[in-house]
Amino acid sequence: NPDGTTIETSGTDIRVKDNSITSAKLSTAPQTSTSTTPTVNAGTSLTWNLTPTGNVTVTLTFGANDDGKTVLVKIKQSATGNLTAAFTASGGKTIQWPGGTPPAPLLTVTANKADLYVFACIGSNIYANRIANFAA
Repeated sequence: NPDGTTIETSGTDIRVKDNSITSAKLSTAPQTSTSTTPTVNAGTSLTWNLTPTGNVTVTLTFGANDDGKTVLVKIKQSATGNLTAAFTASGGKTIQWPGGTPPAPLLTVTANKADLYVFACIGSNIYANRIANFAA
């Protein structure tokens, strides 16, 4: 192929020409969970869609090769509302929220609403933010 070679592995395309990467598309399938204790692993997917069946505690996992990755987590509130959410980090990482503390409440309590969380891992810190109260 005169334009280069495309290598595809598990949904990831990389275009190589003259021994240089000319374009890359990293694609990981969105993960879904109804667990009340899901582990959000950046090595598995960068997009998570959670619809917990009760109050939820999410464990964030960023491995040694995940520095610089950003993960999006959507949590949909139940049909009856009032579920709570908490986040923990594994591997010695620390979650850093704007102002030093998580927003309260950490999950919109209105039935069938959703919140989007952004987690960016830099070194030993996971910088977090919430975008709240979407129609789900």
